[in-house]
Amino acid sequence: MSPNPKVPQRCPTTGSKYTGFDLPTELVLSIAGFASRQSLGRLCCVSRRLCSILVYPLYETILHLDERQSVLLACTLRTAKPPNWRPHPAEIIKTVTFTDDEGTTANGWDVSNATKALENLVRCVPGGTGSPLRTLHWSVCSFMDRLGPLLMAPGNFPNLKELFVISNGTNRNFMFMHKGGLETFSLELSIDLSDEDEACLLYKLGESMQMLPITSPDLRSLRIKLDMWFEDLPFHGCSEFTNSFNHVRFPVLEKLDLSVSFRADYGFVGGDEDEEEMDFMPFLTAHPTVVDLSLWAMGTEPLENIPMFSNLRSFKGVPADLTLLLLLKPQQLNSIFITLVHRTDYEAPSFYIPLLDTHMGITRLTIEASKADGSILKSPDEVSPTTLAALASSFPNLEHLDIPLTEPMAQYVKALKSLKKLETIRLHEYRRKKITSKRLLAKAFPHTKYVQPILNQLVPFLPQLTSVEICILADDRGPGREVRCTCGQCESFDEDEDESEFMLQPAEIEIEYHFQIARPKDGEAKVVLERSAFIDARPATMFFNALAAML
Repeated sequence: MSPNPKVPQRCPTTGSKYTGFDLPTELVLSIAGFASRQSLGRLCCVSRRLCSILVYPLYETILHLDERQSVLLACTLRTAKPPNWRPHPAEIIKTVTFTDDEGTTANGWDVSNATKALENLVRCVPGGTGSPLRTLHWSVCSFMDRLGPLLMAPGNFPNLKELFVISNGTNRNFMFMHKGGLETFSLELSIDLSDEDEACLLYKLGESMQMLPITSPDLRSLRIKLDMWFEDLPFHGCSEFTNSFNHVRFPVLEKLDLSVSFRADYGFVGGDEDEEEMDFMPFLTAHPTVVDLSLWAMGTEPLENIPMFSNLRSFKGVPADLTLLLLLKPQQLNSIFITLVHRTDYEAPSFYIPLLDTHMGITRLTIEASKADGSILKSPDEVSPTTLAALASSFPNLEHLDIPLTEPMAQYVKALKSLKKLETIRLHEYRRKKITSKRLLAKAFPHTKYVQPILNQLVPFLPQLTSVEICILADDRGPGREVRCTCGQCESFDEDEDESEFMLQPAEIEIEYHFQIARPKDGEAKVVLERSAFIDARPATMFFNALAAML
């Protein structure tokens, strides 16, 4: 590319003059599909032509923003006065995320900023056609109560169909749930039941839930996740909310994600003796149209063969609920997602997956171990080679497998080879290694380590295998000790406590290797690294990356 776009350069091969900006529009858009938002923004500053092309992928879908980026986007919407040759972002944005930091205003969020940003999403669209915004992810807790009136104002956001809201309990109303015409609604709500104002939210949520089918009769996807802190149970509002929820009816609901957890002030996420039972079976019974169910609610157990279970195609839940569901033998079920949630901050994670009934129709199995806050555990013990062999026996027709490993990959080969219909495999493992500051992660954890095992031990025995993904969670730290203190009196006991606490922290490094299996008609199969991704959150690395960004 020419260093000066106004000065034509000569092609070293043909000798013809070119500017470096004459790439076909289709090629520019194809390249943009692999670029980050930062790269697209910089390219938009290079020339008007590139800006006129790239401004659409830059603004059409804006997801995964942090607070600083959200504030900058709000400022752009609040003050943007583009020239005539460039559209306003409000004319382009179809999917957008806004978030803050636990409801604070330290980094620039305030009522005027948020109000102006949302108003401009509507006002800056010419012709009176309304904002093209279809999907809104909102977690600006300091502005939650004003969200509803802005969404519901006449003529505002006529195309909005998907609304995702996260609240930390600082809101005092749920008016945003009354936005008409929604097809997808998701609410994540954290409530402190010992706080009177927050405790009242559970009653208000029950009332707003009863309005949701009236304002959005075509709702197809519903997600409600409640995380409740408590000092004493039972809490009367829980039964009131359960009763209100069970009386709601959605005529075309297809996907339901219902999660209710209790977290005690002394650090545990409620166990069987701590949680208040909330039975949502009447709601499940009244919605036979649901085909995708995610369930985690103490007191709601799939004991009866209700019509929903006959139509169910996908289920996500804990092993106990899955065991009960498989006893009912749902004929349409083909996808299982087993969630293993670590419910305390004081013990090392340990899980058990029981022997499950055989189901020939299951083609997709995913197992995930996480903490109550949703963060992935680094080294859980739920899937040993023996456990995988048992799962392979229960679900012999698996085509897609996604599991964490507790042992080296070689020990799982026998069980994997027994699943003859496997098409995709995704394996997660945890590694520890001291890494020098100058060493590249690709060198510290080379992908070549996996090529030969995949090629020699899996490909010849799995004729339909097309891809293998290896996901590595790693820490820049030496290996832990093999033997742990069990008496609590040894000098090493404190070290063991530190080790357990460390293992519950998020990993510093995340690496993904995506291998594609090439099977030419003539010749031998090959394993090709299609793409890789690296996330380095080590403190020293983050400091130098931030410093480089400022220079």
